[in-house]
Amino acid sequence: MENTLKMESSGSVKEEKSAAPALKPVQPIEREKKMSRNLFVSRKDKIDVEVYVYDDSTGMTATHDKESIPDSAKDVDTYTFTFKQPTYSESNDILRRAQISSTVGGGGEDVVNTGNIMGMQTEILNKLLVGWDLTDNEGNPVSRSAARISDLHPDVARSAVAGALLIIKI
Repeated sequence: MENTLKMESSGSVKEEKSAAPALKPVQPIEREKKMSRNLFVSRKDKIDVEVYVYDDSTGMTATHDKESIPDSAKDVDTYTFTFKQPTYSESNDILRRAQISSTVGGGGEDVVNTGNIMGMQTEILNKLLVGWDLTDNEGNPVSRSAARISDLHPDVARSAVAGALLIIKI
């Protein structure tokens, strides 16, 4: 039952009860039983990024873009960094780390968001880098760890991340 109020010509208000309108059942949208796309990130989905390391007039440098290596570069070494595709949760963590909020103004009412590129790069390396082919001076594989990632040459780390960001979506 549904209650409604009606104004009488005399100015008094009268409450009337009426049957609620019958609701029609909602028909489900017809969909294929099988998903045509995989909507979930597979742990098997990995990408390899090649980083090219060489010496120039400023010392050791690195790039993920083979075409940008100068003709004068000698002894170019190639290293492979393997990244996994980020899940929604990992993507959020990376983006959260990439953002800095600060309060501006005397009353604290204005919030300014700025980017933290270094924080984002570090988070990508720590969360998504799953392997590399780096070796020590004796040719032994170097295990991947947060400490070893922190010890990478900045050009090497940034080149690996830049190459990964051309392929993966954050």
